[in-house]
Amino acid sequence: MQNILATRAIKLRHAFAKKYNLPIHPHLRKQLGIDGIQLGLVLTVVAVIIAGGIVLFGRNLSGASSNSLGGDMMALQGSVKTSYANNYGALSTAGLHTGGFFKSLPSLNDNAGVVTTNQGGGTLTVAPGRVNVANDSAAYTITGLPDDGCQPLIASIGKGAATLTVNGAVVKAPGAKLNPAAAACANDNNTIVWQFF
Repeated sequence: MQNILATRAIKLRHAFAKKYNLPIHPHLRKQLGIDGIQLGLVLTVVAVIIAGGIVLFGRNLSGASSNSLGGDMMALQGSVKTSYANNYGALSTAGLHTGGFFKSLPSLNDNAGVVTTNQGGGTLTVAPGRVNVANDSAAYTITGLPDDGCQPLIASIGKGAATLTVNGAVVKAPGAKLNPAAAACANDNNTIVWQFF
């Protein structure tokens, strides 16, 4: 408290001296400002806080993008199942483009039938699949998926998928449970293939 009062008294003296154009004692002049070391410390602390905020924001943004892609894939699977059930042989990415299936899915970009993902810029293709017999499912393939989007997408789509592979490694076999530990997500360029009845 005493230090605060002393600082206020010094500020009042400076204001008075400035107002009446009086000289300020050199000892008092030094007490008001901060020196280079203090300024350096303050700037370092501010830089660390800003850098930490940027890193956390980037991680949250990537996680949100992963969740959005997973949600959009679930919505697409539901729409495809409703429209193509028992007729997966007629399924194609071009047909889904023509039918407007990708229009309401913000994590996907449909450019005249070439569908890319916002996360990683890879492609999505949809075709007839084979779990037990030909054309009994829809096969979805996403390429170019970064590592931070790999496990969240597996978590979103894995439980409902009939089969799922990541970079060729089987994560879910027909009739088996999902094994996320088998996913070999690597090099920020992952290919995920899954089939859905």
